[in-house]
Amino acid sequence: MNLTIDIHALAKKFKAGQDRDPQRHALHPHRDWRTVVLGFFALLLILAGVHTYIFIQLNNEALFSQATNQSAPIIFNKDKLFDVTAIYDARAEAFQTGQTTKLQVVDPIKMR
Repeated sequence: MNLTIDIHALAKKFKAGQDRDPQRHALHPHRDWRTVVLGFFALLLILAGVHTYIFIQLNNEALFSQATNQSAPIIFNKDKLFDVTAIYDARAEAFQTGQTTKLQVVDPIKMR
């Protein structure tokens, strides 16, 4: 008993009644509207699924919560903090001296 299925023959039988113009030269508004409506409903189902998933996650408060690992304590390095604050203090001091000192600019018109 040989059970082989010819997929191309099945596809031809399925598409035989759907399309009377295989080259698609003539206008078929029913085919075009069917495509638009099927696309709309496919997009509607996808968006409904996404919104349902988001709604359930928000209801369970699982969307924005993160699992925290409490086994390892956070180690604070004071030396690195002092180094970073020293860098920013030096930048602030340079900024203040740049604001208060007057620059000596040469006027190109007076050079003639």
